[in-house]
Formats: sequence, C-alpha cells, structure tokens
Amino acid sequence: MKRMEKNRLHGEIRSILDESQSIVVIINSKKEIEYINDFGAKLLGYQREEVIGKNWFKNFIPRKNRDEINSVFDNLIEGYVETFRTYFSPILTQDGTERIIFWKNSLLKDETNRITGTLSLGDDITDRKELEKQLRSKMDIREKIIESSPVGITIMDENGNIIFANDHAEKILNLSKTDITQRTYNTPDWEITDYNGNIFPNERLPFSIVKRTKKPVFHIKHAIKGKKGEMIYLDVNATPLFDDENNFTGVIAIIEDVTEEILAKREIEKSEYKLKRSEKMYRALFERSPLAILLLDDEKVINCNRKTLEMYGCDIYEDMIGKTPWKFSPKIQPNGKPSKEKALSMINKTTDEKTQTFYWISQRKDGSTFHSEINLSLIKIDHKEIIQAIIKDTSELKRAYNRAEFYKDLFVHDINNILQGNLTGIQLIENYFEEQSLEDKQIWHVISLLKNQVTRGARLVSNIRKLSEIESTEINEKTLTPVNALNCLNNVIEGIQQKVEDKELQISIDSPQSKVFVNADKYLKDIFENLILNAIRHNQHEVVKVEIKISLEKKDHRFNFFKFSFIDNARGIETSQKQTIFLRDYKDLEHKKDSFGLGLGLTLVKRIINRYGGEIWVDDKVPGDYTQGSKFQILLPEANSRRNV
Repeated sequence: MKRMEKNRLHGEIRSILDESQSIVVIINSKKEIEYINDFGAKLLGYQREEVIGKNWFKNFIPRKNRDEINSVFDNLIEGYVETFRTYFSPILTQDGTERIIFWKNSLLKDETNRITGTLSLGDDITDRKELEKQLRSKMDIREKIIESSPVGITIMDENGNIIFANDHAEKILNLSKTDITQRTYNTPDWEITDYNGNIFPNERLPFSIVKRTKKPVFHIKHAIKGKKGEMIYLDVNATPLFDDENNFTGVIAIIEDVTEEILAKREIEKSEYKLKRSEKMYRALFERSPLAILLLDDEKVINCNRKTLEMYGCDIYEDMIGKTPWKFSPKIQPNGKPSKEKALSMINKTTDEKTQTFYWISQRKDGSTFHSEINLSLIKIDHKEIIQAIIKDTSELKRAYNRAEFYKDLFVHDINNILQGNLTGIQLIENYFEEQSLEDKQIWHVISLLKNQVTRGARLVSNIRKLSEIESTEINEKTLTPVNALNCLNNVIEGIQQKVEDKELQISIDSPQSKVFVNADKYLKDIFENLILNAIRHNQHEVVKVEIKISLEKKDHRFNFFKFSFIDNARGIETSQKQTIFLRDYKDLEHKKDSFGLGLGLTLVKRIINRYGGEIWVDDKVPGDYTQGSKFQILLPEANSRRNV
C-alpha cells in the first residue's frame, strides 16, 4: 500500500513539474541529467533531447563554480536522509552567458532507501525585478512537494517560531497544524528530554545548532511529550534557510518518529535485564532440569531454560522471550477450545494455594506438534508474583499408550478367533456324544483342531512379546552379529515338519553357497518361521509346496545383500492387499480396523527385517495370477558388508 501511495505521489509531482515555469532537473549519482523540463532546456539554449544524459557540472556550470557545486552535490549523494539545501549558483547557457539561479534541492531514493540522485527546482533571478513575482508564482510548487512528502516537515523562522507543518508532522506530533504553529521550537509544552527522560539542553536542539553554525545537522535524537502525556521519540535532521542576500531566515526540519523502534529495543533490553537478574537464582536449576521450565509475567514469557528451547525447537532465548504461551500452540486444542482461551483460563486459575496440571498439545517453532503435560504454579520474584510453568514432553508416553491400545485390540481380536476355533471343536464333540455319529477319525480331527488353536494362542502371545521386546530395545553395532542364515533356515524347517502332521510338506532350499552369513540376532528364525507357517496355514492343497531360493545381490553398487525368495502354492494375495499386509501397526489402528485378519506374523517379520536394515515385498508366483501362489522376497545385508543399520 505504501509503495502504491508513493508511486501515486511521484506521478502527481512529475505532472506538476512538467508544467512548471521553473527549471526542473533530475541529476543521478553519476552527475548525469536524467530529466529536465522544457523550460529548463530552453533556458540553457537546447532542446530537451540534447541535454538528457550529459554531465551537468561539466557542461552547464561555469568553470569557476564547479568545484564548490560539485562538493555540495557529493555531500548530498554520500550524506544523510531527507536533506534540503537552498543556494544561489550560476548556470552556463549555449551562447556562453551566465544566468543566476536560486536552487531548491531534495534527494531521490530507490525502494531500498539508497540515494540515487537529486531533484532541483531553479528560479532564474538574473533579472532582479522579476524575482518577487517568480518566487510568489512558484511558491505553490514547493508547498505541494512538502505537503506530499512521506516524512514530517516543519519550518521555523529566524526566531524559532514554527510557521509551517505538513500533514505527516501533524501525525507524528499528534497535534493540529494550528496548535503546532502556535509554538516555538523550544516551547515548554514540548517537555523536551533525551530518550532516558533527562533534560535536553537548548543549545543541543536542532534549531539552535543550525542557527549557530549555519550548517545542516543530522540525527539529533530527543523526545517530547504528546498531548496525552505519551512519550514521542524523534530523530531530527535540519538545514538552514537563506534569503536572496544569503541572510539566515529560518530552519527546515525533517522529523522521523522512532517511538516504536525505541520501545521495542527497550522491551528487549528489559527482558535481557530480567533474564540476567534471575539468572543467579535459577540458572543452575534451569540448566540441570530434565524438564522445560519457563516463567510468565503479564501472560508473556520472561525467562526459560535451555531444555525449553530444545523442546520447542528454538535456537535462541529471544525466540521465546516476550511471547505468549499460545504462540507455541496450535490455534485449537483437541477439546475444541482455542489455545489462547484455554491457556488464559488455566493461568487465571493458578493461585498461591492451587496449582494447575493439564495435558496440552504444544507446537514447535517449525510448526510440528507434540503432546505435553504442563504444571502451573505461582511463585514470587522480587516481591512480584510470577507464573512458573514446568512442561514435560509426553509424546513417548502417548506412543506407549497407543502401543498398549494396539496390543489390547490385537490380543482381543486374535484370541477371540482362537477361542471361536476351540468352541467349534467343543461343539463338534458335543454333537458326537448327542448323536454318536462321528467316527474315530473325525474325533481325532477335532482334537487336532483344538491342539492347533492352542498352538496359535501360544504363538500369538509369543509374537506380541517379541514385538514388545523389539520396540523397547535400541539397535546398535554390537546388537547384530554374523549368523549363518542357511543353518538357521534348516533348523526352522526341521521344527515345522515335526509339528505339522495334518498336511504333507514339500519344502526345498536352492542355495549356491553352503554358508550364508547375514547381520542378525535371535529373531532371524522368526522371519523364516512366520513366512513358512503362513504358506502352510493359508494353503488349500493337500500337498504344501514351499521353494526357497537364495542368491547374492549388490544394491546401490556398494552393499552386498542376500536375497531370500519364498515361493508357495497357497491361495495367494490380491494386488490390493500387497501393500497393506505389512502395515498391521498401532499407528494405523484408526484407519485399518479390518486389517486384523491378515495375521500378526507379517508385522513381526517386517519389524525384524527393518531392524536388520533389510527389505521385504511380495509378488505373484505366476505374474498376473495371484491365485497360483505368492513369492515373498526379502533382502538381508551380508555380514561383511559395511552398512549402517
């Protein structure tokens, strides 16, 4: 919006200047003419196109005056913000004659506030009789430029009486133009002080310095009191005004309101002071605490420990100091209440006798959230009541709770299936005794069914225990050791063949190597056992066939992996399920309520393979026809392959 406003103002000013009967010239930082109006070009004796781009000082200033005027221009370009300077100087026309010009200058800046040149308005006062008329007719141009300025401008006469103030000065000083022009530069009503409230000597005020030295001053910093008693912090530049005979006639001042900057700086300094003051009392406790601790005053953070920065992902204390607690929270808490509303409610409920403990969703600096438990208590520091907040990251507890819920639902579902199998067997035996129609062979089948269900129940408990063990132990270089997977696989097959009595098993191993060493631990056998048992359990054929092929592969052109392919003749897995059968996880519990039928074994297999730094996926035995059986394929790192696990 500000940029659009400036563009509009520049357009209006350019239109005024093009119609002016004064010389209007824009000179860039290279001292080249970027713009001159028709009046100025004609006064020089040229067409406008002949002048544009030429060096102003070399071509249109008499040689005897060049050094002085060059110096003025250099000081402007290298100098200070919003400088105004009026002076008399001659110009050199095409026919060699000199004209005396009364100049009024202002600085031009780009959007980065870098000075890019000067805008100069010049009145030809060679003919003294026309001076008064020219000055009167051109006065409106100066006033329009000053009024449209985006900074505060005031003009004082030679005695320090304020005779003009533009619109922006009204806003800064919080007074009407009428009120401003009834004051002098040092009227007691201003209550002028330095930024710290100390008396500001009259001789150091901008008007006093300029009148005494007849030179511009820059960045004089002092404060005044507004009509409501508020402090207004100013940064003032000022420059002298002269009449035709170079007599001092007054001062023009450029006023910048820096109140927001000063108050913000003081707020930071105040926070830093409070931090230093409390550091002796609390720093040791803060830094040694495993919990995040922060202090609140007027609902804002005034101190915190390093653990708080770590917990909330902040780099420096200033990321939190001066902020409200809901700044580090999502807008809405899980109960539907806005974080600000709930936080204020808890703060207001905290008293000397009553602390507040509650669960909260917190938000890190990067926008990610985590579960936390917050305890608020009221403490006193330097006789002032302060809210102390102790924050505990409960994300791991929340995950543990989710895991417990997962195992609970998992156990209830699968054990129900097993109990239902037992119930079916018992009902068959009841029918036998009621009808006495079952043959002995059928009775043994029922007993075998019951035994299988009991075995499944025991295996379910074992798998859940192993899942829990895997999740509770960290993996490191010492955890995994070289294991001969071929020996392990043979032992697993031998054990399964002894247990399975109701089906004929044909399990074969095709390995070009007699020793297949992989980085593994005691859970390696669970991978092989679960894959083979799945091929048996979900097989509708009388003869169960499982072909195991082992080969050595290189992945990423760096690491050696052993590839194990388990090819069966079971009922197969539909394409839609191939990506989900390994995802039986508490994290997906809410979205995959129907996934329990896929079995816990593959979840365990996936976790173990991930633990080893391997991979697992499933294909059709016959590509495109899943009904012909499945091909489970796994990659496990070779024991001597250097790989981060």
